[in-house]
Amino acid sequence: MVPIDPVSTGISLLAICAFIFPILRACIRQKAQRALQRAAFLNEAKTRDLHLSQTDFWRGQYGIGLDTANQTVVYYNTSSEPTIQCISLPDIREVRFHKTSHLTGRGRSREEIVDRLEIHLLGEPAVFPCFSLVFFDGDKHSDLCGEWPLAKKWEQLLRNAIAGI
Repeated sequence: MVPIDPVSTGISLLAICAFIFPILRACIRQKAQRALQRAAFLNEAKTRDLHLSQTDFWRGQYGIGLDTANQTVVYYNTSSEPTIQCISLPDIREVRFHKTSHLTGRGRSREEIVDRLEIHLLGEPAVFPCFSLVFFDGDKHSDLCGEWPLAKKWEQLLRNAIAGI
């Protein structure tokens, strides 16, 4: 058996810690930032007297909530500058899922690249022409990370909420 030198072991542990520390610090910082954005979203909803029965947050930049009692959808987007928008369900006439994509490659190696996923809320043209809830933007993110099923879920939730009015 080879004897292990305590000095070499100590230096190895210090090197490992020096490598892990920046990664750990970045993870903690991201988690705190996401918690802060989530709290800001929920506090803003409370200041508007909304009690969200359904909420979802993704990518640390987006949030959506539904208040069935007040018939309101709340959408939060911090990708450029933080904006919280409340949309009244009775103003919405139709909900549409919209995918923008393009094809790359040729033959068997042809792939569809999703550029944008949105839910369009259409209302009366005079009062509420159209509003777009962005779930994925290919200009800001390189690939999908669960946005497709989330957008489909919210499309169905909004359709059911509008049908129940």
